[in-house]
Amino acid sequence: LDIPTGHPDLAPTFLRVLGLPIPGHMQGRAIVEALAGTEAAGVPEVEVIEATRDLEGVRYRQALTFGRMPGGHAHLVAAEAERVDLAALESPLATA
Repeated sequence: LDIPTGHPDLAPTFLRVLGLPIPGHMQGRAIVEALAGTEAAGVPEVEVIEATRDLEGVRYRQALTFGRMPGGHAHLVAAEAERVDLAALESPLATA
């Protein structure tokens, strides 16, 4: 599949295959049509939330990437964390 899917999509998919109604409170969506290639999956919306903080000579950075299909719930796509020693970034002073 070329669309984001996850565990919340399993129950609605099984219900659709069995011909049963999908309760409105259920998260996820039936992916039967996407599996068969008959549904226009849509383009996921992507949102990146990033935070950076310098503390005692160290820079901490975290980035979270969320995806949301049209009409669907948001899900975490990727998480990144980085720790950089700021002193290591400074170039040594040149002496003549």
